[in-house]
Amino acid sequence: FEAAAFADAARFVGAEFEGADNATDDNLTFADATFADAARFDGAVFSATRFDGAAFASAVFDDAVLGDDASFADVAFADDCSFDEARFRRDCSFAGATFEACASFAGAEFDGGDNLEDDDATFRDAAFEGPAVFRAAAFRGATFTDAAFADGARFADAGFDRRARFDGATFADGAVFDEARFRGDADFSGVRIEADASFRGAEFHGEANVNHDDVTFADATVGGDVDFEAARFRYATFRDIEVTGRTSFDAAVFEDDAKFSGAALRGTVSLEETRFRDDAAFDDATVGGDLDAAGVEFRGGDNVLDDDVTFAGA
Repeated sequence: FEAAAFADAARFVGAEFEGADNATDDNLTFADATFADAARFDGAVFSATRFDGAAFASAVFDDAVLGDDASFADVAFADDCSFDEARFRRDCSFAGATFEACASFAGAEFDGGDNLEDDDATFRDAAFEGPAVFRAAAFRGATFTDAAFADGARFADAGFDRRARFDGATFADGAVFDEARFRGDADFSGVRIEADASFRGAEFHGEANVNHDDVTFADATVGGDVDFEAARFRYATFRDIEVTGRTSFDAAVFEDDAKFSGAALRGTVSLEETRFRDDAAFDDATVGGDLDAAGVEFRGGDNVLDDDVTFAGA
């Protein structure tokens, strides 16, 4: 179906695209196809699939099963699109895709492939001009590097089994990651959130490595409030983060080192009953409003070289 033009509604509901046993050809291709009206692929079953460069009006892929690699690179969705409960069994790419209206991936599963080099699910450089809904989505590894979210992003209850990358992403209307689970490293370095951000109850477990912080918000900027109430961290870096509104880590737990060196927290800061179970560094950090640290605990680590908590130059 490469470069095909569908002038009317296109229905492939429950269709099965099995393809042939080959290594070079795509089993199904809609590359550069044009869907002028609604496209329905709900419940369809795909093997290797390519929609690169296709242009959709509205599209529904609810409950679809993509059993092999799937590529939607540079696809444009002019109206709402839905991939709710879709299952991506191997690698998938939405790199450079444009979502002009609501994009919903609620409950979708991104299993990824058995490889070291490719991203399991990539939305690198994607543009979400309407609401982006990834509520309760399940990722193996995920890349949203330099993605742009214009109208709110919802990742509440999402799970990330391997590294999650949001470095350089832009959230113009806030972001919600409440109760999200990051079982691998999480990279939010250089992220720009222009409104409120919520990570209440989120868990950042990190991977077994010595090269990366388990979670980093280094050089991130938040234009509104940011809330990490009851969140849990291992090694965490907030170096040089800038927050315009209120910052809350109430009842949060830092199991390993926490680094806030150079942080600029311009509003009120609340650390009520926050527990730092290893070293904590606030060197050269600034707080522009009131600081509430009632019940905070600084336990420090088992070391002789580092201070358990330091506020040098703050």
